[in-house]
Amino acid sequence: MRQEFLREVRLPHHNIMVIKRVGGEVLGKTSGKKPPDDKETWWWNDGVKKVDKAKKDAKMIWEKFGQQEDKERYQRHKKQVKKAVAQQKARVLDEMYEELETPEGKRKIHRTAKSRDKNIKDYSHIKRVKDGNGVVLCNTDKIKKRWKEYYEHLFNEENPRKFFEDGFQNLGKTYC
Repeated sequence: MRQEFLREVRLPHHNIMVIKRVGGEVLGKTSGKKPPDDKETWWWNDGVKKVDKAKKDAKMIWEKFGQQEDKERYQRHKKQVKKAVAQQKARVLDEMYEELETPEGKRKIHRTAKSRDKNIKDYSHIKRVKDGNGVVLCNTDKIKKRWKEYYEHLFNEENPRKFFEDGFQNLGKTYC
């Protein structure tokens, strides 16, 4: 295939078509669609993965050759995947619901709810600040005091004034 590619590339008017064709043969083609963001596969077992792989292979064959029998085979595999996914999902959810009925499951629910609540909170202020020596402050009053010191230093710090070659010292005043 490489010699064929090199032979055909030497003809300048065929370069683009040859590169596209060989690239498609070597690398394959995509549908241009990305997988859905909300597709959950955490509960798939090996059987579902095997059926899904067979469906994907059947789709690639159908796209490559475009035969009616390949299309029918892909559609059969697609139905099998839907059935296997539905059965496995129902099985896993039943097991999960049974587990949640136990005392350990109830603790798990509370941990999950607490974790989700913590993750969605938007903290609008910082709870830990370092003082001038780099020690972390945890006390709210000390944090407020440190912020006050920081801003007093920031806003009251004097910057050196510059002299211009032919002018006067900049006193920070503007006259219009």
